[in-house]
Amino acid sequence: MICTQGRRAHVSAAVEVGIGLCAPILLHPGDHDLWQAVHGQRQYWRLDDGQRIAVAGDEIRVLHTPSVTAGSVALHLARRGVVFTGDALRHGCEPPGHFPAPAPALEPLSGLPADTRVHPGHGDCFVLGEAFSSTDRRVSRNA
Repeated sequence: MICTQGRRAHVSAAVEVGIGLCAPILLHPGDHDLWQAVHGQRQYWRLDDGQRIAVAGDEIRVLHTPSVTAGSVALHLARRGVVFTGDALRHGCEPPGHFPAPAPALEPLSGLPADTRVHPGHGDCFVLGEAFSSTDRRVSRNA
């Protein structure tokens, strides 16, 4: 079970769900203090930028996007053309063309193809190219 950030609302049920699914809990160490505030010394597996995780014949690549918390991450599935951003792109549900300029923390997302489908933590999914103008991002068609 991958936590996209360490705030209480995101990790409070993590242990119970992880035990119920017989699954490890993964968290970026940038949110270690937030995790400890909820779960004390209970252990989790470390989640690092660039890490690749094999799941059901596919691969998830971890992108460190320290925005909402120091350990916020996005999860990119290149073969499927999707990225799960958690709350890092919390404005993703706004109409296209009304997005703020990308924060430096979101730089890892700027290298993804413009047609990548974004599944934010809140709101409807959208296409990444709608979130950043062509002058705000480097579009890489071969990611």
